[in-house]
Amino acid sequence: MVIKKFQKRVEETQARDELSALIEAINTGAGPVEITDNGRVTAVLLSGKDYEWLCACSKKVGDPKRDARGIIALCDDSAMNTASEELSADFELSTAKTAIEL
Repeated sequence: MVIKKFQKRVEETQARDELSALIEAINTGAGPVEITDNGRVTAVLLSGKDYEWLCACSKKVGDPKRDARGIIALCDDSAMNTASEELSADFELSTAKTAIEL
């Protein structure tokens, strides 16, 4: 599951006034809502399902290949070289696939 792009941005006062409607919209798939104060995001309102997914992702430990694409967890100094080699291999594979498709 991937969290959708932010669908809405509202000021704190508007969020207070429309909280029930925002919750209903979020739970029916409208996506998270950024809550702002003077244009600066201070909170994000998201569905329980999205929140559970984020919590599960934050607790993941182990094989970086199983993390979300583009995220690499470096646990120690030697992991940098391994990660670099894996990224190079992924890039080469991607380049080769693209060349074949073209």
